[in-house]
Amino acid sequence: MNEIVGLIQNYAVRTQALLPNLMCSSLMANNDPLLKLYPLGYEDADVIRYDQWQDPFGLAALRGIDGPPPIITLPGIRVYQVAPGYYGNKSMIRESQIVKMREPGTANLPVELGKLMSYYMNYFITVIGNRVRQTIADLLINGTFTNTTTNATDNTSNGSIEHTYTIENYRTLSPANDGDTGPSWNLDPINAKPINDQLFWQNFLQLGTSTSFLGDSSLVTQQSVMVDLLKTTQVQQTYRDDYGASITGPEGYNKLAQGFGLPEIEIYNEGYQPTLSDVQNQDLSAFTRFIPPGSLIWAGKRKEGQMVGQFLLTRSANKVISGMPGYPEAKVSAPDAELPFSQGIYVAVYVKNQMPVEIDYEIGFNAAPASYYWASTAGITYPVAA
Repeated sequence: MNEIVGLIQNYAVRTQALLPNLMCSSLMANNDPLLKLYPLGYEDADVIRYDQWQDPFGLAALRGIDGPPPIITLPGIRVYQVAPGYYGNKSMIRESQIVKMREPGTANLPVELGKLMSYYMNYFITVIGNRVRQTIADLLINGTFTNTTTNATDNTSNGSIEHTYTIENYRTLSPANDGDTGPSWNLDPINAKPINDQLFWQNFLQLGTSTSFLGDSSLVTQQSVMVDLLKTTQVQQTYRDDYGASITGPEGYNKLAQGFGLPEIEIYNEGYQPTLSDVQNQDLSAFTRFIPPGSLIWAGKRKEGQMVGQFLLTRSANKVISGMPGYPEAKVSAPDAELPFSQGIYVAVYVKNQMPVEIDYEIGFNAAPASYYWASTAGITYPVAA
């Protein structure tokens, strides 16, 4: 038992250093567009509060010669407050696993606990990253994200709402078939006008903001949206008129879009398997992409390159304790100076020094996205066939 306890203590220390670093590497390995818009950060508080000066308005007053200038009231400061969601998972290594489980790839060698716990760590890195990216995608498409409680068996939602956050005045767009925009790009590709739709929305999005929604902005979406665009008669016909050939793929579409001063499309197909049974049955039909079909995120370009928002991890009670009743060995992760957000990630490995032996692995974090420039992004959705 002392050897096991020693192993867990050493592994816990290693995990504290590795998990935030590996998570950062995993999320940013492909220059993730969602994390570029909302980088990870840390706020040493529970509720996130921040102030913003409101925009100037109006025209300089005409006072006339010898006339006194009129006194005006300035807009002042707007105060924002965001409450975090509270997240966490736990798994166990049981006595039966230690005794019966063999090391993968061997005939009958006993499982190596260090490697087993490394697998657990990589699993938790994945689910944390999935939660972060799904939250950002929901917020930037709909202007709102909603946390629901989850089923302990398969980690799926049971529909009970725990927490909701909405960006004030967030702009969401959709083809309305009302004379200004055409029908759905998916449901009516013959009559859909995606180029006209985007030009109409572009003019609207440019109002009252120093963010550019011209060709230097971008549209982030999944592969099926590109398929829908390439099916529309307008895109196919306009491409042939301009370039004398049929459009063949994303590069051709982006060339066409740039010709109209519209943003290029960035394909983002990341997602996750929702349930344990999906993975065990190797069933990809339920695979859930962070950006659903018929949805796009229009990310504007700030003139000074300011961050439009952040995904902020917040203060966690678990970070200030070193153990819990019934768990004689416990390690709590320390912050990584190079990754400030790591201060918000709680990692602990516990050994129950009793019969039956059990090793508990816990991770937790509290977090919420904060939108600093609500007019710098917009969500686009259109109906798709079931």
